[in-house]
Amino acid sequence: MRVGVFASDGKGSLAGRTIFTTEDGISTIVIDYNWTGTYNVSTDGDGTGTMTINAPSAADINSCKNGNGTPLSGCETLEGAETYAIVISGDTKGRSVGMIQTDDPSGAKIFLTGGARTQNTSKGGGGSDFPFPF
Repeated sequence: MRVGVFASDGKGSLAGRTIFTTEDGISTIVIDYNWTGTYNVSTDGDGTGTMTINAPSAADINSCKNGNGTPLSGCETLEGAETYAIVISGDTKGRSVGMIQTDDPSGAKIFLTGGARTQNTSKGGGGSDFPFPF
């Protein structure tokens, strides 16, 4: 499971923060990390496009702990790059983004889906924050 926020700059760049849980076969691991990525939206006005989230490096990890709170290392290897198909809808009063993962480098048959909605449209430079639960 995941929860986080991201900001888009209106020019194709994303920056975000995610907290997610995973299993290592022994216990649950909770990882909090920052990430960057890119997006593009079709120019024909239908609001569809793609979003790519880069894999985090060790420097991107804010914290990584097992289920009992013990800090862990090497957690950047547990999360790879991801690609999503997106659709944007709404108007100037509020926009939303629907997402579905289109790749899974782990080979598992589990793909993430989620959504984001505009939290703050008054940011300078055309950016918007989108909280997104997965």
